[in-house]
Amino acid sequence: MNDTQQIETTTLPEAIRGFLADSAGDARPSTITFFADNARVDDQGETFTGVAEVEAWLKRTTGMFVYTLQITSASNRGDGVYAVLNHLESDAFPGGEANPTFVFTVTDDKISHLTFE
Repeated sequence: MNDTQQIETTTLPEAIRGFLADSAGDARPSTITFFADNARVDDQGETFTGVAEVEAWLKRTTGMFVYTLQITSASNRGDGVYAVLNHLESDAFPGGEANPTFVFTVTDDKISHLTFE
């Protein structure tokens, strides 16, 4: 049974909203505060675990290219899992556009896992 429910982006947990706001520009020193101490990020076949690795990933990925991010939709998949469909525009992408889904797991008001579909 699929328990996924479409939700308003304003009802996303604070940690997700904060991360998305920060990631639309350069990662700020405060961006890491949205992640749990033992957070894991899975990105392009690599896994980054813990504050130091996630912070290094944030700095590396946000500095790779300039882009605009627009949230298209959000859903609650249950058990603290949220999916956020985004529209990105950048001259760094083939065709200049991409529509990735960021999948967040939130535990104790912090992002404990982030992956991309």
